[in-house]
Amino acid sequence: MTGWATTAELAGPRLHDALATCGASFGTDRLDIQGQRLVELVTWLLAVPVATAQLNHAPVPDISAANVLVWIGPEPPEGNGLKLLRTDATLGGGNDPHHAIDAHLAPLIEAVHEHTKRPEAALRRAVKDRYDAAITWVAQLSNQPERAFELLADRAELRLLDLGTHELLLHVREGCCLYYRTPANVKCFSCPLLDDEARRRLVAGGG
Repeated sequence: MTGWATTAELAGPRLHDALATCGASFGTDRLDIQGQRLVELVTWLLAVPVATAQLNHAPVPDISAANVLVWIGPEPPEGNGLKLLRTDATLGGGNDPHHAIDAHLAPLIEAVHEHTKRPEAALRRAVKDRYDAAITWVAQLSNQPERAFELLADRAELRLLDLGTHELLLHVREGCCLYYRTPANVKCFSCPLLDDEARRRLVAGGG
């Protein structure tokens, strides 16, 4: 599968193809890894613009299912895998962005669980982890670590990792992304099982 889809389509008639595409990107036919990857990918696409708005005290875009298309497959057009049908629409002021993402992805999580048997709790943790990671990533790129600490206070493990030449914002996941079970056979940078020396080796390219 390559192209734009609604999350309703991903949870329905295009689920099998989307899972296969996600598995191919990691070189695996394991359904649990495919399902984990699909949920994490879609969450990331939703979370990055939300995180950007939050970090900059700007209106959060409307990321409801009716307003969103996501790209599944190789590099999306112009490098952006999220298309908002109404770019001027925003999330209501009383709505928590994390709850909005949870509500948007609930049908996809249910469908992925049913098809792959990946536990729903693990998939919900993945949504939280990717949302928190998006805040961390955008904060690192925009040099706003203090704002990231503010947004993730009492919500996620976040700290500055000293790399010798500079500091890097580190978000430690709560759940497993299953990346170490792919042919790459390495843990991700945010894996809770890694110590900081192992993270420094990953950043340096030493595995």
